Amino acid sequence: MNQNARKRELNMTLSVLPIFNPLNDYYIYHINQSTSSILLHDLIEQGRKTIRFIIDTEDDYYTHRPSLIQIEFIQHQSIVLLIEVHHLPQAASVIFWLIRSLLKVILNPSNCIYSWDDAKNELDKFISCELLPSDQLQQINNIDIQKH
Repeated sequence: MNQNARKRELNMTLSVLPIFNPLNDYYIYHINQSTSSILLHDLIEQGRKTIRFIIDTEDDYYTHRPSLIQIEFIQHQSIVLLIEVHHLPQAASVIFWLIRSLLKVILNPSNCIYSWDDAKNELDKFISCELLPSDQLQQINNIDIQKH
């Protein structure tokens, strides 16, 4: 079966699935060089009020370099952050410092971080972006849901 036939077959299979409806409402925020300091302060405050998070990462499809950190604040109305690491501000900027501060709050060892693999390994790829210190990664309270 050629690739086009496989794609058609997959599309047919997926088209009969019911529409996904999330269990709770959520807000999505793209975190990049255009993110306002006011929003980041609000997210830091929400992060302090949250104790459970889900983290996933993605690599660029073509370069295979780390490109996206996805974080959900597990709340009645969830917050989803899409941290676009190739579109971050200069490391010396206030916005970059606030993004680092937000991640420090989220990755606090007293919080529970759920992931679909070892979050420490997933996030380790992003140390070169200067968003996460490696010593902080070693202290996170991670639950790999594949192992449970």
